[in-house]
Amino acid sequence: MLISSNNDFSKSTALHAVFGFIIGLLTALVGLKFFGSGTTPFIAHPWTMSLFITASFVYTIAVLPEITIGGAHNSTSILFRYMYLISGSLACELLGFVLIGPFGLLLMNPSAFLLVELLRRFDLQIQTFKQQIEVTAQQQITDTPHKKFRQQSLKFPKLARF
Repeated sequence: MLISSNNDFSKSTALHAVFGFIIGLLTALVGLKFFGSGTTPFIAHPWTMSLFITASFVYTIAVLPEITIGGAHNSTSILFRYMYLISGSLACELLGFVLIGPFGLLLMNPSAFLLVELLRRFDLQIQTFKQQIEVTAQQQITDTPHKKFRQQSLKFPKLARF
Protein backbone atom coordinates (compact mmCIF):
# COMPACT_ATOMS: atom_id res chain seq x y z
CA MET A 1 0.00 0.00 0.00
CA LEU A 2 1.30 3.45 -0.88
CA ILE A 3 0.31 5.17 2.35
CA SER A 4 0.48 2.73 5.23
CA SER A 5 0.98 3.76 8.83
CA ASN A 6 -0.99 4.81 11.85
CA ASN A 7 -0.96 8.38 10.57
CA ASP A 8 -2.76 7.70 7.26
CA PHE A 9 -5.23 10.53 7.66
CA SER A 10 -2.61 13.17 8.46
CA LYS A 11 -0.47 11.99 5.55
CA SER A 12 -3.41 12.12 3.14
CA THR A 13 -4.38 15.61 4.26
CA ALA A 14 -0.74 16.65 3.84
CA LEU A 15 -0.80 15.21 0.31
CA HIS A 16 -4.03 17.08 -0.36
CA ALA A 17 -2.39 20.31 0.82
CA VAL A 18 0.59 19.70 -1.46
CA PHE A 19 -1.62 18.96 -4.48
CA GLY A 20 -3.76 22.00 -3.72
CA PHE A 21 -0.70 24.24 -3.55
CA ILE A 22 0.92 22.86 -6.72
CA ILE A 23 -2.28 22.93 -8.77
CA GLY A 24 -3.07 26.45 -7.56
CA LEU A 25 0.46 27.65 -8.35
CA LEU A 26 0.49 26.06 -11.81
CA THR A 27 -2.96 27.46 -12.60
CA ALA A 28 -1.76 30.94 -11.67
CA LEU A 29 1.34 30.50 -13.81
CA VAL A 30 -0.78 29.38 -16.78
CA GLY A 31 -2.89 32.51 -16.30
CA LEU A 32 0.25 34.66 -16.30
CA LYS A 33 1.56 32.95 -19.42
CA PHE A 34 -1.60 33.65 -21.42
CA PHE A 35 -2.33 37.08 -19.89
CA GLY A 36 -1.11 39.34 -22.68
CA SER A 37 -1.19 36.88 -25.57
CA GLY A 38 -4.76 37.50 -26.72
CA THR A 39 -5.64 33.82 -26.43
CA THR A 40 -6.65 31.50 -23.64
CA PRO A 41 -5.30 28.10 -22.64
CA PHE A 42 -8.67 26.63 -23.66
CA ILE A 43 -8.14 27.87 -27.24
CA ALA A 44 -4.42 27.02 -27.44
CA HIS A 45 -4.69 23.58 -25.76
CA PRO A 46 -8.34 22.47 -25.85
CA TRP A 47 -7.75 18.75 -25.26
CA THR A 48 -5.19 19.29 -22.56
CA MET A 49 -7.40 21.72 -20.66
CA SER A 50 -10.42 19.42 -21.02
CA LEU A 51 -8.37 16.57 -19.55
CA PHE A 52 -7.18 18.90 -16.79
CA ILE A 53 -10.76 19.81 -15.87
CA THR A 54 -11.69 16.11 -15.86
CA ALA A 55 -8.66 15.14 -13.74
CA SER A 56 -9.41 17.96 -11.30
CA PHE A 57 -13.03 16.83 -11.02
CA VAL A 58 -11.99 13.20 -10.40
CA TYR A 59 -9.43 14.42 -7.84
CA THR A 60 -12.09 16.41 -6.00
CA ILE A 61 -14.54 13.50 -5.97
CA ALA A 62 -11.84 11.06 -4.82
CA VAL A 63 -10.46 13.27 -2.04
CA LEU A 64 -13.85 14.15 -0.50
CA PRO A 65 -14.38 10.81 1.31
CA GLU A 66 -10.83 10.97 2.64
CA ILE A 67 -11.38 14.42 4.12
CA THR A 68 -14.93 13.99 5.39
CA ILE A 69 -14.80 10.43 6.73
CA GLY A 70 -11.12 10.18 7.61
CA GLY A 71 -8.60 7.43 7.06
CA ALA A 72 -10.71 4.29 7.16
CA HIS A 73 -8.83 1.11 6.31
CA ASN A 74 -10.92 -0.65 3.72
CA SER A 75 -10.65 -1.41 0.02
CA THR A 76 -12.85 1.54 -0.98
CA SER A 77 -10.64 3.98 0.93
CA ILE A 78 -7.53 2.57 -0.74
CA LEU A 79 -9.20 2.86 -4.15
CA PHE A 80 -10.11 6.51 -3.52
CA ARG A 81 -6.60 7.19 -2.25
CA TYR A 82 -5.03 5.84 -5.44
CA MET A 83 -7.61 7.71 -7.53
CA TYR A 84 -6.77 11.06 -6.03
CA LEU A 85 -3.03 10.42 -6.20
CA ILE A 86 -3.22 9.55 -9.89
CA SER A 87 -5.70 12.27 -10.84
CA GLY A 88 -3.84 14.93 -8.84
CA SER A 89 -0.56 13.96 -10.48
CA LEU A 90 -2.23 13.96 -13.90
CA ALA A 91 -3.67 17.44 -13.28
CA CYS A 92 -0.22 18.75 -12.37
CA GLU A 93 1.33 17.10 -15.44
CA LEU A 94 -1.27 18.58 -17.76
CA LEU A 95 -0.73 22.08 -16.41
CA GLY A 96 3.00 21.57 -16.77
CA PHE A 97 2.43 20.53 -20.38
CA VAL A 98 0.55 23.78 -21.03
CA LEU A 99 3.31 25.81 -19.36
CA ILE A 100 6.48 24.33 -20.81
CA GLY A 101 5.44 21.97 -23.59
CA PRO A 102 6.14 18.27 -24.12
CA PHE A 103 9.93 18.52 -24.40
CA GLY A 104 10.20 20.56 -21.23
CA LEU A 105 8.17 17.93 -19.41
CA LEU A 106 10.49 15.26 -20.79
CA LEU A 107 13.35 17.02 -19.03
CA MET A 108 11.40 18.11 -15.96
CA ASN A 109 9.86 14.77 -14.93
CA PRO A 110 13.09 12.85 -14.22
CA SER A 111 14.42 15.76 -12.18
CA ALA A 112 11.11 15.97 -10.29
CA PHE A 113 11.27 12.26 -9.47
CA LEU A 114 14.87 12.72 -8.33
CA LEU A 115 13.85 15.65 -6.12
CA VAL A 116 11.01 13.65 -4.57
CA GLU A 117 13.35 10.73 -3.86
CA LEU A 118 15.92 13.03 -2.26
CA LEU A 119 13.24 14.65 -0.10
CA ARG A 120 11.94 11.21 0.92
CA ARG A 121 15.42 10.08 1.97
CA PHE A 122 16.03 13.34 3.80
CA ASP A 123 12.69 12.92 5.60
CA LEU A 124 13.70 9.40 6.67
CA GLN A 125 16.95 10.78 8.08
CA ILE A 126 15.06 13.48 9.95
CA GLN A 127 12.62 10.92 11.37
CA THR A 128 15.42 8.64 12.63
CA PHE A 129 17.25 11.63 14.13
CA LYS A 130 14.03 12.73 15.84
CA GLN A 131 13.49 9.22 17.25
CA GLN A 132 17.07 9.15 18.57
CA ILE A 133 16.56 12.50 20.30
CA GLU A 134 13.29 11.30 21.85
CA VAL A 135 14.93 8.11 23.14
CA THR A 136 17.84 10.07 24.59
CA ALA A 137 15.50 12.56 26.24
CA GLN A 138 13.38 9.74 27.69
CA GLN A 139 16.49 8.07 29.11
CA GLN A 140 17.63 11.32 30.69
CA ILE A 141 14.22 11.87 32.24
CA THR A 142 14.15 8.40 33.78
CA ASP A 143 17.76 8.72 35.05
CA THR A 144 17.24 11.97 37.01
CA PRO A 145 16.26 11.65 40.66
CA HIS A 146 12.77 13.10 40.56
CA LYS A 147 11.69 11.72 43.90
CA LYS A 148 14.41 13.53 45.80
CA PHE A 149 13.64 16.76 43.98
CA ARG A 150 9.91 16.42 44.73
CA GLN A 151 10.56 15.73 48.40
CA GLN A 152 12.75 18.81 48.69
CA SER A 153 10.33 21.05 46.84
CA LEU A 154 7.38 19.96 48.98
CA LYS A 155 9.08 20.98 52.23
CA PHE A 156 8.10 24.53 52.91
CA PRO A 157 9.95 26.48 55.54
CA LYS A 158 7.98 27.16 58.67
CA LEU A 159 7.11 30.76 59.16
CA ALA A 160 8.09 32.38 62.40
CA ARG A 161 5.18 33.37 64.58
CA PHE A 162 5.17 36.80 66.03
